[in-house]
Amino acid sequence: MECRRFRFCGELDAPDWLLKEIEILSKISSVRIKFIVKEVITHILTGTIDFEKVITHTSKSGISDSDVKALIAAVDFIITNGAKYNVDDQVLVTELQQLGLPKENCDSLVRPFAESKQALQEKLHSRSLRLDTIKSLDWRVDYLLSSHNLNNVNAPAVQLALTVSSPEARTHEDSKDKHTKHSFEIDADKFRVLLTELQIARAMMEAIPTGDEEGRE
Repeated sequence: MECRRFRFCGELDAPDWLLKEIEILSKISSVRIKFIVKEVITHILTGTIDFEKVITHTSKSGISDSDVKALIAAVDFIITNGAKYNVDDQVLVTELQQLGLPKENCDSLVRPFAESKQALQEKLHSRSLRLDTIKSLDWRVDYLLSSHNLNNVNAPAVQLALTVSSPEARTHEDSKDKHTKHSFEIDADKFRVLLTELQIARAMMEAIPTGDEEGRE
């Protein structure tokens, strides 16, 4: 069976569980789908959702409470991925139709998505992975001639001191307590390995095309 790629699935085939929920979504009126979508968008933006309200609103559709929660998960998947992959609303309508969702239901799902797309992307960006940043690096090389344990060492050791800034500190520049300092010592062999791996990682990162470069192609 040929694998079909969908933009809102990250250029992958739609998961099997989603196909099942699409089948149930097809049996619900477009008005109720629009209501569910708006509740899901509110949940993504605020973190709260009134499940009882959704269940009450969809009770006449003849689906169980567990099915309603599964539908919410499906709509959340579509909305979140649509914003994440910056899918055009007409493309999303077409892809959902290809999965079997009636056009009227597709329009009811995608219209609120298109209206809230920017807010959704901003919210997802704020929740994305943000790593600590190295603010400064101090280093020195000590050449150990001897120690109280060994009479003869004759080996260099690298002393490193990193000042690290957390993501919270980058949004509050006056929050100096978010900066932490980490000092450690490694021998010459381990330092060579560390340096090589960092150089490889940097080369891989520089090889990744940016969004601007993709847009110019």
